[in-house]
Amino acid sequence: APVNLKFIGGILLILGTCIGAGLLALPIACAQQGFIVSVISLIGIWLAMTISAFLLLEVNLWLPENSNLISMARFTLGKTGAAVMWIAYLALLYALLSAYISSSSDVAYGFFKMTGFKISPTHGTLLVTLVLGSIVYRGIASVDLFNRALMSAKLIIYVLIIAAIAPFVKTTQLFAGQPKLLISTLMIISTSFGFNIIIPSLRSYFNSDAKKLRLAILIGSIIPLVFYILWIAVVQGALPTHGPDSLMQMATSRHVTSDLSHSLSHYLQNTWITTLAHAFTSICSITSFLGVSLALTDFLSDGLRWPKYGNHSLWLYAFAFLPPLTIVLIAPGVFIETLSYAGIFCVTISMLMPALMVWRGRYHKKKISETHRVWGGKITLLLIIILAVVLMGGQISSYIF
Repeated sequence: APVNLKFIGGILLILGTCIGAGLLALPIACAQQGFIVSVISLIGIWLAMTISAFLLLEVNLWLPENSNLISMARFTLGKTGAAVMWIAYLALLYALLSAYISSSSDVAYGFFKMTGFKISPTHGTLLVTLVLGSIVYRGIASVDLFNRALMSAKLIIYVLIIAAIAPFVKTTQLFAGQPKLLISTLMIISTSFGFNIIIPSLRSYFNSDAKKLRLAILIGSIIPLVFYILWIAVVQGALPTHGPDSLMQMATSRHVTSDLSHSLSHYLQNTWITTLAHAFTSICSITSFLGVSLALTDFLSDGLRWPKYGNHSLWLYAFAFLPPLTIVLIAPGVFIETLSYAGIFCVTISMLMPALMVWRGRYHKKKISETHRVWGGKITLLLIIILAVVLMGGQISSYIF
């Protein structure tokens, strides 16, 4: 691919991994905090996650190409670090992939229903995993092409939804209520910026070009930040915070995304919004599936030292797709629950581990990268570590108490 197209493709892969179906739930998750605190939280978490992404890139560039998180953890933090990375990574990615398989098979089920075909949920799930899995099997270039088409559609739909809701926004509603900061909301926001997992795959795709990688990470993380702020503004400005069909009522629902689109069409008297929101979530599920699957297969290839291509590679893809597929088939609803736990693993992998790995590599192993080093020395690393520990501690204590 021409250089500029490949670069844009890389940014879109970051966007596809970031802006998932969770986007629709963000205004609901942030409803209790109020708009101002939500925006401050988003900017704060975005900054921390972007610095962590640069830290992850720094560690990755110390090692040969195609080194993923296991090699990075093993090299800097030894066997213990590698073990923590295995547990946190598989827990997070199997949780995410199960959620995306589940929502993508809903999409397939709805599509076949429209065309008049009857398909069982089980067959829909198997079909989706097989079709999307085969795109991932063909490698990052085919994922990139497929992702570009879907992302173009996603961006157009996003603009249409914002334009449809914007006239109904009441600014007074955005600044009403008591602002408060909630750890649980910060964890959900952290998961919304969980694109760090794709960095080792992008490094191979960009042939270790540090300058391009830095720029792709920066642009690829700023766009979701702007998207999230606009989206929270229009939804919180258009829908009531309390009462029937309100954001607070949706916060306890099991069908957050469908409740949200129904509530929007009810208040705005516009059925188009339901259709657009449905199309948007459908595409989100698929682009997120592709980004997460790509990261997972690269991770397993590195951790198990199995090749991604050739005869043995089928075992690799079986190891990636069979556990989440089995979970979805046995207990279809279970993984929406576990997404609330995903935040802990996301913060472990995306914030805590990169900072610890850079600390060990720089100050114990005396590693210096010629092409890329994150500024701020030990202070930056300490701030990221403290933030990660506070977030995780707060989330764990909310489960206990």
